[in-house]
Formats: sequence, structure tokens, C-alpha cells
Amino acid sequence: MSDNEILSVHFVSAFDFISSDSLIKLSDDIKLKLYAYYKTATIGPCNTPKPSLFDFVGRAKWDAWKSTGNMSQKEAMLRYIEVVENANVGWRRAGENDSEDSDYVDDENDENDQINQDSRGFAVSTLSHVEDGEEEKVLEPNIFSFAKEGKISDIIKLLDSTVVDINAKDKQGLTALHWASDSGQLKVVELLIERGAGINALTNEQETPLHYACLSEQLEVARYLYRHGANTTLQDDEGKTSFENCEQSFRELVIKDEEK
Repeated sequence: MSDNEILSVHFVSAFDFISSDSLIKLSDDIKLKLYAYYKTATIGPCNTPKPSLFDFVGRAKWDAWKSTGNMSQKEAMLRYIEVVENANVGWRRAGENDSEDSDYVDDENDENDQINQDSRGFAVSTLSHVEDGEEEKVLEPNIFSFAKEGKISDIIKLLDSTVVDINAKDKQGLTALHWASDSGQLKVVELLIERGAGINALTNEQETPLHYACLSEQLEVARYLYRHGANTTLQDDEGKTSFENCEQSFRELVIKDEEK
């Protein structure tokens, strides 16, 4: 067999081994790596829309896949194989010159197992599993969670205490205004804007609060941000403006003059 054929055989073998044994316990980190490399190996670069911020599992998986960039499918298969081997779950590639029962371990390029772990979702939650439908563990309450949940009185107390900067960012670069915009907390958005929150604050991925409001189709929030000067020309890391993250019909509702 050619080298490519051998690589494909090893890849399928590693995937079948991991998929068929429900007793294998893997960390969230490893699961995301395997997911990202598998998707890249079988499909190619990430080609699906970005999930909503509050789809923690979907967002973490999307970010992991997206982080592989333009990695080739061959390289993705190799990295998938290496992650399975280094996980020490009982699977190894058989060497060409070894007997059927012998194991082959490739210790080179351990660094290839590294995927950027700044994925959105991990900054605000720790996933117990990456499978769809699993629950997440959220960090202790703070201005970000208060904004997400619409707890205006708690936000006012924090701001009045001067303990919290209204434009403070979490590890993903999101401000409280981003969180409130994504979850549709209009009253919180109004409060934050009145208190001086940056309406065009940018996340680590260069997204504004309006990007989030449009992505999550929070109409009233999007209207409020638009009418209070949100910049609709700013582009995120994918080169998309806020209005390019939503349907044309939603955009028309955002900019529609309600008085007419």
C-alpha cells in the first residue's frame, strides 16, 4: 500500500476504536481535538455557520474545528492518529515490520496535539462532555452572567460599587454588553449604554454587540443598538459585518422606521 493508503487505514482504525468502546474516558480537551481533526480529515476546513454564543457545546466544537484553519486532510488524519495514541487508551499503529500483536508508537511531534484552547465557551463554562445535549458548569456569578440573565439590580450594585469596569472583558473579549445583546436582555442593554458601555466594543474575534444581537436574532436589542449609533460597517475575523450575520428580512426589520 502507498503511504496515503496506510495513513487512511490507521485513521479509520483509530476512529473505529474510539467510537466503539463506550468505556473509554477522554478529557474534554482530547475530545475537542479529535472532533476537530476528524471533521477536517473527512470534510476539510470548517464550512458551517457559527452557532449561537449560548450553544456552549456547539460553539466549542465549532471553534475547535475552525482552529484547524486550512490544514490538509492528510495532516488532520495524522494528528487524529497521534492524539489517540498519546491518549494511552490501548490503541497503537502496527509497524510494517512488526508482528500483528506488536505496537508501534510514534513519539514525534507531540506538539501537534495542541489546539488553541481559547475557544469560545471555555472562557465561561467547563464542559463535562462535548456530545450534544450535555450540561455545562458555569462560573460563579459576575457582571457577565448578570448581564446574560437580566439581573439589573445586581449589575447596578456592581457598577455603583466601582468594583467593576463597565467595559471589562472576559477571556473571549466579551463585555457585559455583548452578553446582554446575545441573550436579548434589552433593559440591561439600555442600562449599560446609559452608563457608558462601549457600543462598538470588539471581542477577540472582532465582533461588536450588534454582531451578537444579529447572530442571535434579538430584534429589539439590535434595533436599540442600531438607533444608538452601532457601527454596521465593522467586520469580524471572518470579514463579516453585523448585518451579514443575519437574514436580509431581519436586517430590514432592524432598520425599519417604526413610526411609519
